[in-house]
Order: sequence, then structure tokens, then C-alpha cells
Amino acid sequence: DHVPAKSSADSHSGAATVVFPCDLCICCIDDSEAARRLLHHHLVTLANTKQVHMFGANEEEVEEFKRTSLATGHIAILDQHLEYGGNSNILGTDIIADLVAQGFTGLVCMRSG
Repeated sequence: DHVPAKSSADSHSGAATVVFPCDLCICCIDDSEAARRLLHHHLVTLANTKQVHMFGANEEEVEEFKRTSLATGHIAILDQHLEYGGNSNILGTDIIADLVAQGFTGLVCMRSG
């Protein structure tokens, strides 16, 4: 089953409607609370899925992100630089390398900025 994505731009631009699977599971990790809130809002709205899982409030959530992505994730969206104070600087590319080594085959989207 597929559901057309909702987008106000579609009605104004005449662009083709994007279709997402109904059961799409998206896992996101970002150390910024504002970025997590914004991503969650847009993904739930535009991808028309309720299965958007947000991580990154603290360093411990990195492992939870990996577990959830491997177990149910179709798309993994990562911030490239996760900074939690002190010497803790985790790279999104290192997380993806771990996920791929453990068998993740979903779509990866890396963010930075």
C-alpha cells in the first residue's frame, strides 16, 4: 500500500506527487533539539508516516538509534557532527559504517550545518 505524500507545493507547482510506502520507518539522529523537532514535523507531514523515530538528545541515544535503525529502519537520517560536550564528538559517517557492517541496507541521508 502506498500513500501520496502531502505537500502544499504540489498544488501550486503542478509537480508530480511523490508516493511513500504506508509503513515507512524513518530513524533520525541529531544533537540539536530544534533540528529534531523540525525534522520530525516535516517527515510526519510530508512522508505521511507516524513511524518517525528521533534520537540524539544525549550520547546514550546513539546506540538506541543504531538498534532501531537495524531492526525497523527504512531510512536513516544523521547529523554528521554529534557533539555532547567534552571530548565527545561522534561522526555520523562512523555510525553509518557501523550500521552497514551490521547489515543495514536502507537509504542513508547525511546532514551537516
